[in-house]
Amino acid sequence: MTTVQGVLAALRKTRLAVARRRQGTGAEGFFLALQEMGGAATRRARMYVSDLVLDLRLGVRTRGLADNEAALTPRTLGGDPHAYEPVHADWWRRAMSALPPVPPDAAFVDLGTGRGRPMVLAAQMGFRRIVGVELDPALVEAAERNVRRWSRRNSGAVMTVVHADAATYPLPDGPLVVFLANPFGAETLRRVLDRVVARRGQGDVVVVYFNPVHADVFDDYPALPVHERGTDWVVYRLAAPEVTA
Repeated sequence: MTTVQGVLAALRKTRLAVARRRQGTGAEGFFLALQEMGGAATRRARMYVSDLVLDLRLGVRTRGLADNEAALTPRTLGGDPHAYEPVHADWWRRAMSALPPVPPDAAFVDLGTGRGRPMVLAAQMGFRRIVGVELDPALVEAAERNVRRWSRRNSGAVMTVVHADAATYPLPDGPLVVFLANPFGAETLRRVLDRVVARRGQGDVVVVYFNPVHADVFDDYPALPVHERGTDWVVYRLAAPEVTA
């Protein structure tokens, strides 16, 4: 799809969605739909162009949605995968700037990496050990292609794409930054957080949660308090174990 086609497609989708929402509301609804279409269409077009520019700058192809939720559901232990949508660069910058200090050897683990955009952005930030976990085989192949493209022009980071269910993936040893762009529901999130908390006392662990739809799950994990919260993200930090006398 060309740049112009992509923008036009975004505008068409917005126009149809707004029309469906406003259908049957009379003349007043018609004019409200026009106003809403303008703002929503502008946002969609801006996000598409922003994603396109980011991919061109990084030399990868990570943009675009993947409506894969129904296909993946029966293949997951938790039965709650979410469709793939790449994290936008502005959201990424805001959340990652809120990270507490992490050791230089900390691994970056992206659960539900999709086409691997967070992996490439993490390498750009200076992480040296980067793992992307993805269940969709087509997205695994796309992520591997993007990692190869990035690695051909940039050296230093060891980047690995793992075809696995996040619910069963064993987290690597050492300090970690675990990245979640709302890739799954509450059941899988609990399984992941169980393993994170089990790492308590074995190295620093930070969890970055974008689009935190299931942030209430963290309430059951007092060892993972909020470090900083933004409009569309939360950063959690695994607390050190209590020292008993």
